[in-house]
Amino acid sequence: FNLDDPDHKTKFYQGIAKNLLGFENQIKRESYQDAMVERYKMNPKALQAEMEKIGKDVGIVAHRREEIVEEKVKNRQSKDALIVAQKNILTIVVSHKDIFQIVKPYIRPEEFVDPLYGRVAEIIFELYGENLNINPGMIINKFIELDEQNKVALIFNNDIKVDNQIQFEKIINESIQILKNAYIDKMSKQISDVNDFQNLIKIKRELQDLYISLNHG
Repeated sequence: FNLDDPDHKTKFYQGIAKNLLGFENQIKRESYQDAMVERYKMNPKALQAEMEKIGKDVGIVAHRREEIVEEKVKNRQSKDALIVAQKNILTIVVSHKDIFQIVKPYIRPEEFVDPLYGRVAEIIFELYGENLNINPGMIINKFIELDEQNKVALIFNNDIKVDNQIQFEKIINESIQILKNAYIDKMSKQISDVNDFQNLIKIKRELQDLYISLNHG
């Protein structure tokens, strides 16, 4: 192909696009796509556009778009679940000092990946550690920004509906699982030492068997 000739260049891009669409495995397809762009100095956007144009006929691109949408939905749901989990744990421990004593060995303030929730957790741990009562107004006033104050206020106005102790335990355990898994995932992206990484894997494996009973701790 004479890539200086517009017709030849178009046919060349079409040929590469068709070959790439022949790979059903997305990772392999993207890997070869990157390799072709690098090898032949192709315009990545032009190649992608040609793949989308051809892929419409066979539904590959549409399927990929559906996958992207699903991934975004799952990520959004995961983030929402993490926010709810952190808020629920804080709501429960500020309302039930006895439950705080039960869950304290299993959670640490730094494990709250949301910095604001982590700060609230620090304050709660400090107050209970000094055997002081929780004062919602005092905690809220430790934050300057209005949106932060509103977010903290929601912790104290979070209506967790449960009918029995089993449901209560379920919420506590699920929330702690979500909270700690998110922290482990966060740390796994930051560490480089093999031993530290293996230790995280060990902790995550042990977490699968963790169940906190309100009767026995």
